[in-house]
Amino acid sequence: MKFYAALVTLLCISLCLDAFTLSMRNRIAAINTVYLQTQKDQYELAVLWQPEFNLDHSFSPDLSMTGQLMGNGAVRQVFQSGDDYFVRQGKIQRLWLALGSPQTEARIGLQRMNFGSAQILRPLQWFDNLDPKDKLELTDGVQAILVRHYFLNNANLWVWGVRGEEKLRGQLLTLTKDNTPEVGGRVQYPFFSGEIALTANHRLETVLQGIDTGSESRIGLDCRQDWLIGLWMELYGSFTQKPAGFGKYQAPVTLGIDYTFNLGNGVYTLAETQVSYSSDVSWSELHSDMVTAAVSASYPLGLLDRVIYYGTFTEDGNVSVQSAIWRREYDRLSWDLSLFWDAGKRHYRYNSRGIKALISYTF
Repeated sequence: MKFYAALVTLLCISLCLDAFTLSMRNRIAAINTVYLQTQKDQYELAVLWQPEFNLDHSFSPDLSMTGQLMGNGAVRQVFQSGDDYFVRQGKIQRLWLALGSPQTEARIGLQRMNFGSAQILRPLQWFDNLDPKDKLELTDGVQAILVRHYFLNNANLWVWGVRGEEKLRGQLLTLTKDNTPEVGGRVQYPFFSGEIALTANHRLETVLQGIDTGSESRIGLDCRQDWLIGLWMELYGSFTQKPAGFGKYQAPVTLGIDYTFNLGNGVYTLAETQVSYSSDVSWSELHSDMVTAAVSASYPLGLLDRVIYYGTFTEDGNVSVQSAIWRREYDRLSWDLSLFWDAGKRHYRYNSRGIKALISYTF
Protein backbone atom coordinates (compact mmCIF):
# COMPACT_ATOMS: atom_id res chain seq x y z
CA MET A 1 0.00 0.00 0.00
CA LYS A 2 2.89 2.41 0.72
CA PHE A 3 4.16 1.76 -2.80
CA TYR A 4 0.79 2.65 -4.35
CA ALA A 5 0.38 5.69 -2.05
CA ALA A 6 3.76 7.06 -3.10
CA LEU A 7 2.96 6.73 -6.79
CA VAL A 8 -0.47 8.33 -6.39
CA THR A 9 1.21 11.21 -4.53
CA LEU A 10 3.66 11.68 -7.41
CA LEU A 11 0.78 11.66 -9.88
CA CYS A 12 -1.03 14.34 -7.86
CA ILE A 13 2.12 16.49 -7.65
CA SER A 14 2.59 16.21 -11.39
CA LEU A 15 -0.93 17.51 -11.94
CA CYS A 16 0.12 20.75 -10.26
CA LEU A 17 2.80 21.33 -12.87
CA ASP A 18 2.21 23.70 -15.74
CA ALA A 19 1.55 22.35 -19.24
CA PHE A 20 0.46 18.89 -18.13
CA THR A 21 -2.03 16.90 -20.19
CA LEU A 22 -4.53 14.63 -18.49
CA SER A 23 -6.80 12.34 -20.47
CA MET A 24 -9.39 9.81 -19.35
CA ARG A 25 -10.80 6.73 -21.01
CA ASN A 26 -13.50 4.34 -19.82
CA ARG A 27 -14.33 0.87 -21.02
CA ILE A 28 -17.46 -0.99 -20.01
CA ALA A 29 -17.96 -4.62 -20.95
CA ALA A 30 -20.69 -7.19 -20.34
CA ILE A 31 -19.84 -10.88 -20.56
CA ASN A 32 -22.42 -13.66 -20.67
CA THR A 33 -21.14 -17.26 -20.52
CA VAL A 34 -23.09 -20.51 -20.59
CA TYR A 35 -21.02 -23.56 -19.60
CA LEU A 36 -22.19 -26.95 -20.82
CA GLN A 37 -20.62 -29.46 -18.45
CA THR A 38 -21.04 -33.19 -18.22
CA GLN A 39 -22.36 -33.16 -14.64
CA LYS A 40 -23.66 -29.64 -13.97
CA ASP A 41 -24.56 -26.74 -16.26
CA GLN A 42 -23.48 -23.25 -15.20
CA TYR A 43 -24.41 -19.74 -16.31
CA GLU A 44 -22.41 -16.57 -15.60
CA LEU A 45 -23.16 -12.88 -16.13
CA ALA A 46 -20.41 -10.33 -15.53
CA VAL A 47 -20.07 -6.57 -15.93
CA LEU A 48 -16.61 -4.99 -16.11
CA TRP A 49 -15.62 -1.32 -15.78
CA GLN A 50 -12.11 -0.10 -16.56
CA PRO A 51 -11.43 3.60 -15.92
CA GLU A 52 -8.07 4.79 -17.22
CA PHE A 53 -6.22 8.08 -16.58
CA ASN A 54 -3.18 9.04 -18.64
CA LEU A 55 -0.79 11.86 -17.77
CA ASP A 56 1.70 13.59 -20.04
CA HIS A 57 4.03 16.46 -19.15
CA SER A 58 7.00 17.90 -21.06
CA PHE A 59 9.81 19.48 -19.06
CA SER A 60 11.79 20.21 -22.24
CA PRO A 61 12.08 18.87 -25.80
CA ASP A 62 14.40 16.16 -24.46
CA LEU A 63 12.67 15.22 -21.20
CA SER A 64 9.05 14.26 -20.56
CA MET A 65 7.01 12.51 -17.92
CA THR A 66 4.11 10.11 -18.53
CA GLY A 67 1.92 8.15 -16.17
CA GLN A 68 -1.05 5.84 -16.11
CA LEU A 69 -3.63 4.83 -13.52
CA MET A 70 -6.11 2.13 -14.53
CA GLY A 71 -8.64 0.37 -12.36
CA ASN A 72 -10.61 -2.80 -12.92
CA GLY A 73 -13.98 -3.23 -11.24
CA ALA A 74 -16.20 -6.22 -11.87
CA VAL A 75 -19.38 -7.83 -10.61
CA ARG A 76 -20.21 -11.42 -11.47
CA GLN A 77 -23.33 -13.48 -10.84
CA VAL A 78 -23.01 -17.25 -11.16
CA PHE A 79 -26.06 -19.46 -11.53
CA GLN A 80 -25.73 -23.19 -11.05
CA SER A 81 -27.97 -25.89 -9.63
CA GLY A 82 -28.35 -25.29 -5.89
CA ASP A 83 -25.22 -23.15 -5.62
CA ASP A 84 -25.76 -19.60 -6.94
CA TYR A 85 -23.31 -16.95 -5.77
CA PHE A 86 -22.37 -13.32 -6.36
CA VAL A 87 -18.82 -11.93 -6.65
CA ARG A 88 -17.77 -8.29 -6.49
CA GLN A 89 -14.19 -7.13 -6.83
CA GLY A 90 -12.09 -4.11 -7.67
CA LYS A 91 -8.37 -3.56 -8.02
CA ILE A 92 -5.73 -1.31 -9.48
CA GLN A 93 -4.43 -2.88 -12.69
CA ARG A 94 -1.92 -0.22 -13.82
CA LEU A 95 -0.19 2.49 -11.78
CA TRP A 96 3.10 3.76 -13.11
CA LEU A 97 5.19 6.87 -13.79
CA ALA A 98 7.90 7.23 -16.41
CA LEU A 99 10.62 9.72 -17.32
CA GLY A 100 11.65 9.66 -20.93
CA SER A 101 13.94 11.17 -23.52
CA PRO A 102 13.66 10.63 -27.28
CA GLN A 103 15.49 7.27 -27.02
CA THR A 104 15.27 6.20 -23.35
CA GLU A 105 12.47 5.60 -20.86
CA ALA A 106 12.63 4.69 -17.16
CA ARG A 107 9.33 3.46 -15.73
CA ILE A 108 8.39 2.51 -12.17
CA GLY A 109 5.15 1.03 -10.89
CA LEU A 110 2.49 -1.54 -11.66
CA GLN A 111 2.83 -2.11 -15.39
CA ARG A 112 2.33 -4.57 -18.21
CA MET A 113 5.43 -6.38 -19.46
CA ASN A 114 5.35 -8.77 -22.39
CA PHE A 115 7.69 -9.66 -25.23
CA GLY A 116 8.59 -12.45 -27.63
CA SER A 117 7.77 -13.65 -31.14
CA ALA A 118 5.32 -16.51 -30.46
CA GLN A 119 1.60 -15.79 -30.65
CA ILE A 120 -0.19 -18.63 -28.80
CA LEU A 121 2.37 -21.06 -27.31
CA ARG A 122 4.67 -18.53 -25.66
CA PRO A 123 7.74 -19.78 -23.75
CA LEU A 124 8.66 -16.14 -22.96
CA GLN A 125 5.32 -15.43 -21.27
CA TRP A 126 7.10 -14.60 -18.02
CA PHE A 127 5.17 -11.57 -16.75
CA ASP A 128 1.65 -11.75 -18.16
CA ASN A 129 -1.36 -14.01 -18.66
CA LEU A 130 -2.56 -12.63 -21.98
CA ASP A 131 -4.94 -14.87 -23.91
CA PRO A 132 -4.92 -14.41 -27.72
CA LYS A 133 -8.68 -15.07 -27.78
CA ASP A 134 -9.43 -12.26 -25.29
CA LYS A 135 -10.50 -9.08 -27.09
CA LEU A 136 -10.13 -7.10 -23.84
CA GLU A 137 -6.50 -8.24 -23.34
CA LEU A 138 -6.97 -8.57 -19.58
CA THR A 139 -3.86 -9.33 -17.53
CA ASP A 140 -2.54 -8.19 -14.16
CA GLY A 141 0.52 -5.97 -14.14
CA VAL A 142 3.78 -6.52 -12.30
CA GLN A 143 5.41 -4.16 -9.80
CA ALA A 144 8.64 -3.31 -11.55
CA ILE A 145 11.33 -0.83 -12.47
CA LEU A 146 11.88 -1.00 -16.23
CA VAL A 147 14.45 0.93 -18.27
CA ARG A 148 14.30 0.75 -22.07
CA HIS A 149 16.70 2.28 -24.58
CA TYR A 150 16.00 2.41 -28.32
CA PHE A 151 18.99 2.67 -30.67
CA LEU A 152 18.90 4.46 -34.01
CA ASN A 153 19.25 1.16 -35.92
CA ASN A 154 15.99 -0.14 -34.34
CA ALA A 155 17.81 -2.29 -31.77
CA ASN A 156 16.59 -1.94 -28.19
CA LEU A 157 17.73 -2.82 -24.69
CA TRP A 158 15.53 -3.58 -21.66
CA VAL A 159 16.67 -3.87 -18.03
CA TRP A 160 14.24 -4.62 -15.19
CA GLY A 161 13.78 -5.42 -11.54
CA VAL A 162 10.47 -7.00 -10.49
CA ARG A 163 8.94 -7.38 -7.03
CA GLY A 164 7.96 -11.00 -6.52
CA GLU A 165 4.34 -12.01 -6.07
CA GLU A 166 3.16 -15.58 -5.66
CA LYS A 167 1.10 -15.51 -8.85
CA LEU A 168 1.18 -18.05 -11.66
CA ARG A 169 2.09 -16.45 -14.99
CA GLY A 170 2.21 -18.01 -18.43
CA GLN A 171 3.90 -21.39 -18.63
CA LEU A 172 6.16 -20.99 -15.59
CA LEU A 173 6.14 -23.99 -13.25
CA THR A 174 6.99 -22.12 -10.02
CA LEU A 175 5.96 -18.87 -8.35
CA THR A 176 8.26 -16.05 -7.30
CA LYS A 177 8.18 -15.82 -3.52
CA ASP A 178 6.36 -12.76 -2.18
CA ASN A 179 8.50 -9.62 -1.77
CA THR A 180 11.64 -11.20 -3.23
CA PRO A 181 13.32 -9.63 -6.26
CA GLU A 182 13.81 -10.93 -9.75
CA VAL A 183 16.11 -9.14 -12.17
CA GLY A 184 16.68 -9.45 -15.86
CA GLY A 185 17.08 -7.85 -19.23
CA ARG A 186 16.54 -8.20 -22.95
CA VAL A 187 18.43 -7.08 -26.02
CA GLN A 188 16.72 -7.10 -29.42
CA TYR A 189 18.50 -6.51 -32.71
CA PRO A 190 17.48 -6.25 -36.39
CA PHE A 191 18.32 -9.51 -38.17
CA PHE A 192 17.88 -9.99 -41.95
CA SER A 193 14.15 -9.34 -42.61
CA GLY A 194 13.13 -9.46 -38.95
CA GLU A 195 14.52 -9.38 -35.42
CA ILE A 196 16.41 -11.59 -32.99
CA ALA A 197 16.48 -11.16 -29.21
CA LEU A 198 18.20 -12.61 -26.15
CA THR A 199 16.40 -12.41 -22.79
CA ALA A 200 17.55 -13.37 -19.28
CA ASN A 201 15.90 -13.39 -15.86
CA HIS A 202 16.95 -14.52 -12.38
CA ARG A 203 14.61 -15.19 -9.45
CA LEU A 204 16.22 -15.34 -6.01
CA GLU A 205 13.50 -17.45 -4.38
CA THR A 206 10.72 -19.55 -5.90
CA VAL A 207 7.98 -21.71 -4.39
CA LEU A 208 5.59 -24.43 -5.58
CA GLN A 209 2.53 -25.26 -3.48
CA GLY A 210 4.26 -23.85 -0.41
CA ILE A 211 7.48 -25.80 -1.01
CA ASP A 212 10.73 -23.86 -1.34
CA THR A 213 12.27 -24.57 -4.76
CA GLY A 214 15.25 -22.22 -4.41
CA SER A 215 16.57 -19.83 -7.02
CA GLU A 216 15.94 -20.04 -10.74
CA SER A 217 17.87 -18.71 -13.73
CA ARG A 218 16.40 -18.47 -17.20
CA ILE A 219 17.79 -17.51 -20.63
CA GLY A 220 15.50 -17.09 -23.64
CA LEU A 221 15.99 -16.66 -27.36
CA ASP A 222 13.45 -15.58 -29.95
CA CYS A 223 13.65 -14.70 -33.62
CA ARG A 224 11.14 -13.70 -36.30
CA GLN A 225 11.67 -13.45 -40.06
CA ASP A 226 9.17 -12.12 -42.59
CA TRP A 227 9.75 -13.42 -46.10
CA LEU A 228 7.09 -14.86 -48.39
CA ILE A 229 5.80 -16.46 -45.19
CA GLY A 230 6.36 -15.47 -41.58
CA LEU A 231 8.62 -17.73 -39.51
CA TRP A 232 9.54 -17.53 -35.84
CA MET A 233 11.21 -19.39 -33.05
CA GLU A 234 10.95 -18.86 -29.29
CA LEU A 235 12.58 -20.85 -26.48
CA TYR A 236 14.20 -20.67 -23.09
CA GLY A 237 16.39 -22.82 -20.88
CA SER A 238 15.98 -22.68 -17.09
CA PHE A 239 17.78 -24.12 -14.10
CA THR A 240 15.94 -24.47 -10.78
CA GLN A 241 18.01 -24.99 -7.65
CA LYS A 242 15.62 -27.31 -5.74
CA PRO A 243 12.89 -28.62 -8.06
CA ALA A 244 9.85 -30.33 -6.54
CA GLY A 245 8.06 -32.75 -8.85
CA PHE A 246 9.60 -31.49 -12.10
CA GLY A 247 12.96 -31.53 -13.86
CA LYS A 248 15.77 -29.29 -12.64
CA TYR A 249 16.46 -28.33 -16.26
CA GLN A 250 13.57 -27.08 -18.43
CA ALA A 251 13.60 -26.07 -22.11
CA PRO A 252 10.34 -25.42 -24.01
CA VAL A 253 10.82 -24.66 -27.73
CA THR A 254 8.16 -23.14 -30.01
CA LEU A 255 8.33 -22.94 -33.81
CA GLY A 256 5.72 -20.92 -35.72
CA ILE A 257 4.62 -19.99 -39.22
CA ASP A 258 1.94 -17.69 -40.64
CA TYR A 259 0.66 -16.92 -44.14
CA THR A 260 -2.26 -15.07 -45.71
CA PHE A 261 -3.92 -17.00 -48.54
CA ASN A 262 -5.35 -14.99 -51.44
CA LEU A 263 -8.87 -16.35 -51.08
CA GLY A 264 -11.81 -13.92 -50.98
CA ASN A 265 -10.86 -11.12 -48.60
CA GLY A 266 -7.72 -12.99 -47.50
CA VAL A 267 -7.48 -15.92 -45.07
CA TYR A 268 -4.82 -15.38 -42.40
CA THR A 269 -3.49 -18.67 -41.00
CA LEU A 270 -1.07 -19.40 -38.19
CA ALA A 271 0.43 -22.62 -36.80
CA GLU A 272 2.75 -23.24 -33.85
CA THR A 273 4.32 -26.36 -32.36
CA GLN A 274 5.90 -26.49 -28.93
CA VAL A 275 8.12 -29.29 -27.62
CA SER A 276 8.81 -29.20 -23.87
CA TYR A 277 12.10 -30.78 -22.75
CA SER A 278 13.28 -31.50 -19.21
CA SER A 279 15.97 -33.34 -17.27
CA ASP A 280 16.91 -33.98 -13.65
CA VAL A 281 20.57 -34.53 -14.50
CA SER A 282 22.05 -32.12 -17.06
CA TRP A 283 21.40 -30.14 -20.22
CA SER A 284 22.89 -32.93 -22.32
CA GLU A 285 20.24 -35.39 -21.08
CA LEU A 286 17.14 -33.37 -21.92
CA HIS A 287 14.20 -35.47 -23.09
CA SER A 288 10.83 -34.57 -24.57
CA ASP A 289 7.93 -34.43 -22.08
CA MET A 290 5.11 -32.97 -24.17
CA VAL A 291 4.33 -31.87 -27.71
CA THR A 292 1.64 -29.20 -28.14
CA ALA A 293 0.25 -27.79 -31.39
CA ALA A 294 -1.80 -24.63 -31.95
CA VAL A 295 -3.54 -23.33 -35.07
CA SER A 296 -5.47 -20.18 -35.85
CA ALA A 297 -7.32 -18.82 -38.87
CA SER A 298 -9.00 -15.47 -39.43
CA TYR A 299 -11.20 -14.24 -42.26
CA PRO A 300 -12.64 -10.70 -42.65
CA LEU A 301 -16.25 -10.79 -43.82
CA GLY A 302 -16.15 -7.06 -44.54
CA LEU A 303 -15.03 -3.80 -42.96
CA LEU A 304 -16.64 -4.57 -39.58
CA ASP A 305 -16.91 -8.34 -39.24
CA ARG A 306 -14.36 -11.08 -38.82
CA VAL A 307 -14.56 -14.80 -38.01
CA ILE A 308 -11.68 -16.39 -36.08
CA TYR A 309 -10.77 -19.96 -35.19
CA TYR A 310 -8.31 -21.16 -32.50
CA GLY A 311 -7.31 -24.72 -31.74
CA THR A 312 -4.82 -26.16 -29.24
CA PHE A 313 -3.96 -29.86 -29.00
CA THR A 314 -1.54 -32.07 -27.06
CA GLU A 315 -0.12 -35.37 -28.27
CA ASP A 316 -1.48 -37.32 -25.27
CA GLY A 317 -5.07 -36.27 -26.04
CA ASN A 318 -5.61 -34.51 -22.70
CA VAL A 319 -6.15 -31.15 -24.40
CA SER A 320 -8.16 -30.58 -27.56
CA VAL A 321 -9.52 -27.06 -27.17
CA GLN A 322 -11.24 -25.30 -30.06
CA SER A 323 -12.86 -21.87 -30.26
CA ALA A 324 -14.84 -20.20 -33.03
CA ILE A 325 -15.44 -16.44 -32.74
CA TRP A 326 -17.53 -13.94 -34.67
CA ARG A 327 -16.27 -10.41 -33.98
CA ARG A 328 -17.72 -7.06 -35.02
CA GLU A 329 -15.81 -3.82 -34.32
CA TYR A 330 -16.83 -0.17 -34.58
CA ASP A 331 -14.75 2.80 -33.39
CA ARG A 332 -16.04 2.54 -29.81
CA LEU A 333 -18.31 -0.49 -29.77
CA SER A 334 -17.37 -4.12 -30.37
CA TRP A 335 -18.74 -7.54 -29.61
CA ASP A 336 -17.71 -11.19 -29.74
CA LEU A 337 -19.86 -14.28 -29.96
CA SER A 338 -17.86 -17.46 -29.43
CA LEU A 339 -18.26 -21.19 -29.06
CA PHE A 340 -15.56 -23.10 -27.15
CA TRP A 341 -15.22 -26.84 -26.84
CA ASP A 342 -12.65 -29.18 -25.28
CA ALA A 343 -12.80 -32.72 -26.65
CA GLY A 344 -9.73 -33.81 -24.69
CA LYS A 345 -9.60 -36.36 -21.88
CA ARG A 346 -9.44 -33.65 -19.18
CA HIS A 347 -12.61 -31.77 -20.18
CA TYR A 348 -14.75 -33.17 -17.36
CA ARG A 349 -12.51 -31.61 -14.70
CA TYR A 350 -13.37 -27.99 -15.41
CA ASN A 351 -15.67 -25.66 -17.37
CA SER A 352 -14.38 -26.39 -20.85
CA ARG A 353 -17.43 -26.33 -23.10
CA GLY A 354 -19.86 -23.52 -23.70
CA ILE A 355 -21.00 -20.34 -25.42
CA LYS A 356 -19.75 -16.85 -24.61
CA ALA A 357 -21.01 -13.41 -25.63
CA LEU A 358 -19.03 -10.21 -24.96
CA ILE A 359 -19.93 -6.62 -25.72
CA SER A 360 -17.67 -3.66 -24.88
CA TYR A 361 -17.95 0.11 -25.26
CA THR A 362 -15.11 2.62 -24.91
CA PHE A 363 -15.60 6.32 -24.27
